[in-house]
Formats: sequence, structure tokens, C-alpha cells
Amino acid sequence: MLVEDCVGVGRAFGGGVAYPKVRPDEPSTFRRCYFLALDFVGDTAAVLVGGSEDAMPDRPHAVFEDCTLVHPDNALALSYAGRKTRVKLTRCRLIALNFTQPEMGGKSTGVICTQGHAPGGSLHVDLEDCRLAGYSVLTPGPDGEATTFSTTGRNTAYLQFKQPTPEGFERIGTWPADLFAAIAPPPFGDAVIPPGR
Repeated sequence: MLVEDCVGVGRAFGGGVAYPKVRPDEPSTFRRCYFLALDFVGDTAAVLVGGSEDAMPDRPHAVFEDCTLVHPDNALALSYAGRKTRVKLTRCRLIALNFTQPEMGGKSTGVICTQGHAPGGSLHVDLEDCRLAGYSVLTPGPDGEATTFSTTGRNTAYLQFKQPTPEGFERIGTWPADLFAAIAPPPFGDAVIPPGR
């Protein structure tokens, strides 16, 4: 599957890949896409992914290139029913809007989320030249142990001030205004949607 130059906006997720078997030379590929989800309760994400293998594949189920992922709580999440799942992100922007502090009674699932995963479920993410912003890179606590990752190039993270910066990421200390400007969906040019549609 190849998806290019698309916008996906949804309640639970803006896009995703659910339960495929890896096809080594034919991953589901998304290029220059924008994904936004509006709900933050339950099995939700800007992009929701879930593989069906019992062992972590050496190739990705899905590849995202030059994409923007925006969500109230996490950008990329392993589906609750996902098993061993692998994703590759290149030059992507992952933005989670939740910076809630635990001291205030809040909870965040991280920019890359494995909260609530099935027993045996795990997510591996290969990141290359990506920009992240959110409470934490990974899900805090034991659920976050279901995530592994690799980094190449320059990967930056703007995080809540008490959260650790995982190895392979460069922490950004000042507000990344240009990254947060990417929260808005891309313009549609001269397209006009008629009333009532």
C-alpha cells in the first residue's frame, strides 16, 4: 500500500496499519501525509499500528516519510491488540499535546505509546532525522518497556522538563515554534468545501 500527500483526521486515529504480516519488500508506505486524532481515551493515536507476528520482524510493517503526526496524548501507538510491530519513521514530526504533570493528577502516555498493550505485544521504531514534542518520548513506567528503538541522523525531542532524554535523541530546551506550527493541517490551496458536506 502506498499513500502520498494525504490528510487523515479522525476521532480515534488519523491513520494506521492494523495486523498485517510483514512483506519484506512491500511495507505499507506513507509519504508527506498529515495525521490528526482528536480523542485521547483508550486505543487512540495520530497513527495506530499493530503487527501480527509472534517474533519481531527485521523489516517494518509500515514506513512513514516526511509525515506529521498530531494527537492530544501520543503520536504513534501500538494498538492494544498489536503483537510484534515494527515501524520506520524518516524526517517525521511527532507532536503530542499533553504535557500534564503527574503531581497535578495527570497522566501522559508519551509521544511513542505502548500503554495498555496486549501480553507479548511490543513496538520497535526506527527513527531517522525526526522531531518529537510531548511529555516524554516513550510511555512512562512498565508499559514503556514494550518499546525498543534505533536512531540515525539527528533526532530531537522537546519534553516535559522532568522527563529523561533517551539515548539517540537531542533534547531541545527552547520552544520549537516551527514544530508547533506544524500542528495545523496543511492548507488545501484553492479548494472550497461546499456547505453541508
